[in-house]
Amino acid sequence: MNLFDTARQGVFSLDPSPVVTLYSCGITPYDAAHLGHAFVYLTFDVLQRRLRDQGMETRCVRNVTDVDDDILRKARQLGVHYLDLAAREMARFERDMRLINLHPVYNEPRATGAIAEIVTLVDALVNAGHAYVVDGWVYFNVHSAPSFGHVSHFSREEMRTLRYASLLHDFGKVGVREDVLVKAKKLYPAQHALIRERVTLARRTREVESLQRRLDYLLAHGRDAYLAAVPAFEAAHHEEVARLERARAAVEAANEPSLLPDGRVEQLLEAAAITFPDLDGTARSLLADDEVRLLSLRKGSLSDAERLEIESHVVHSYRFLRQIPWTREIRRIPAIALGHHEKLNGTGYPNRLSGPDIPIQTRMMTIADIFDALSAADRPYKKAVPVERALHILDLAVRDGEIDPTLFALFVEARIFDRWLVEPFAY
Repeated sequence: MNLFDTARQGVFSLDPSPVVTLYSCGITPYDAAHLGHAFVYLTFDVLQRRLRDQGMETRCVRNVTDVDDDILRKARQLGVHYLDLAAREMARFERDMRLINLHPVYNEPRATGAIAEIVTLVDALVNAGHAYVVDGWVYFNVHSAPSFGHVSHFSREEMRTLRYASLLHDFGKVGVREDVLVKAKKLYPAQHALIRERVTLARRTREVESLQRRLDYLLAHGRDAYLAAVPAFEAAHHEEVARLERARAAVEAANEPSLLPDGRVEQLLEAAAITFPDLDGTARSLLADDEVRLLSLRKGSLSDAERLEIESHVVHSYRFLRQIPWTREIRRIPAIALGHHEKLNGTGYPNRLSGPDIPIQTRMMTIADIFDALSAADRPYKKAVPVERALHILDLAVRDGEIDPTLFALFVEARIFDRWLVEPFAY
């Protein structure tokens, strides 16, 4: 059997002993397992099946982190004990693993059974200078480990390059118009307000016109004839007002960035056909052509031109970073930052690169950037989605061949998405 050795970066023959031991990082049971989990455990299962087929015994140990901030937070939300939540989700996880025909592991130690040992080990690391505490969080001191980066094959300089590229990759957004950058709906706020003013003015105009027609009819035909005609006048006016209300409702519905349903464009065209006299008597349309075009966007809030303008931030960032005289060790910062919107299947931008042409550092940044865009709560143009939903969307991106499946599995397994705090010491 040949396996790829990540430490030595090559394929080597495996010559194991009769009993093969393996270790796999397990789940934090606060919610349902997803494809990222299945990818990891299926890999271990296939390897064990092959080893057993060759006559060896396998003993795979997989831990369970059954006490964790996520579990405690979810338990509080549900009003249950955290151990009950962990037990329930572990039962669901084990059922899911059985459904995809994975063998049970040899042993499954739980974090709650080793708290005293964990505390002792962490204290020892801190006392020895291998870790430090910031605001109650314990961080590993990478400077205490001369071989840090050996497994990933990233030098300190390469890690610093990735860090700086991650911090500066979106700097080019300063070159994008602010109203485009934060555009939450299809119309700009000023456009939306102007349409509302037109609807109000059109309604007032219709009322004045209706009253004028009534007065003219009264003067021409007398009181009795007018009273007989009142229901017809009211019905006509109500229909005109209802038409304006339908137009207003169509605009409000179409302005949302959700998928435009069938028939909505026709409603917008009907609204655009409505005219009314302006204050100076000039005939005005309820909707301008540009407003109809924006409201008719099939999905999202951006027109093609606006999307291209936002996508241009990548090139702006690259040109800006190219102007900085980086030292030789970190000179790849601009190139790594440039590709953070590229996709492995060639559908990204700005250069439509495909897998072999996208550096691993950029692939890492892409996953983190998508997750941040989905889950960040500080974006004025969109609501944050829950962590579980963000991971599901990234799962779909893996399935579509857009992002690196191995890196995403690592992102999930190592719970990178939990690390919101920035380390106080640079690499």
